[in-house]
Amino acid sequence: PDFSGALASSDTYEVLYHPFDFDGNGPYSVRRAANLALASLMWERRLVPYTLVPDGDMLAALFGDWPEVGSGAITKVAGTFPLGGRWLRMTGVVANDYIKSATIAVEPLMDYYLEVTGRIASTGAAADTGTLVLYDETNGASITLDTSKVTINQFEPQMLMHASVQMPSGCKQVTIRLEADNAGDIIEWTDVIFRKNESREFTLADRPQKVGRIGRVFATGLDAWSTRGLHLTDDGYQVDAEMEQLDAGLWQLRLRQSVAGMSVWYEEYVTPAPYSAEVVGTGATDTSTIPIEALAAVTAYELLRPLQTDKRWRDWFQKAATDAAYWRSEYQRHLRRVRTKQQVIVFPRV
Repeated sequence: PDFSGALASSDTYEVLYHPFDFDGNGPYSVRRAANLALASLMWERRLVPYTLVPDGDMLAALFGDWPEVGSGAITKVAGTFPLGGRWLRMTGVVANDYIKSATIAVEPLMDYYLEVTGRIASTGAAADTGTLVLYDETNGASITLDTSKVTINQFEPQMLMHASVQMPSGCKQVTIRLEADNAGDIIEWTDVIFRKNESREFTLADRPQKVGRIGRVFATGLDAWSTRGLHLTDDGYQVDAEMEQLDAGLWQLRLRQSVAGMSVWYEEYVTPAPYSAEVVGTGATDTSTIPIEALAAVTAYELLRPLQTDKRWRDWFQKAATDAAYWRSEYQRHLRRVRTKQQVIVFPRV
């Protein structure tokens, strides 16, 4: 016999104890147990700006809502340390190449709030620059903005905030254009926010990953990127609001106070997407942002729960139940907002 045989590096295989299987629909399916674990864990929280711009919050993985005009290159860059969040990257090939938003309906002569965050990409040069343009599609002309708040020329993010921009007479549709000023300039953009100043009722965008719950609403007029975070977590900047679920993943916010000239953000909680069936020949490729320790522990509990009275699996089930309870508690604890304040602690003399 030949004992020198070996698996090729490309070979995949799965070994499970009876009666478990990976992709079945019965009580002993690992995929089914993992999906039950995902459904039982707490929501994933994210802070999202309210905007009329499709994909202005940059939550979509691709850039289909942002057609590029000219010969430049456009990509969606995943969030990385230390900035986080997705960015829309524009590489200019000729001067004034730009990305533009989908067309947005507006009311003539009414005031709107406009805010965009941008920066020179880490792969760009110090001399690179970008420009924000609000374009009147009806009249075919740029809308006048404060010229001190339209240019990107730093590697650290810059917030271009326009608290009140009046729409021109006859203007009924606009687009937002994000330019790379010169050939070779590489500029990244995120959080493209545009809305009517007098509005107090907002319908939130539906997404493939359904929103399960809406949390607090915040409003701030601070335009400093490095310090705004406090305004978006502190209860002092919370807006009194009512929330109504219109459909699965579709919500409406009704604010009880004016937020004119302010940036409006809200907390949304989404459930992790379920794992799909394994594709033969490619293996299981689905991922989740849930910590693997928590997901594995709760998956083991769900998988062994039908066998908790079986003497062969009873002890394993007890351990899985203990681990699952611990990780559920840990996961919930990490999702909570933690605030610490300076205080004086007096220790008695011994």
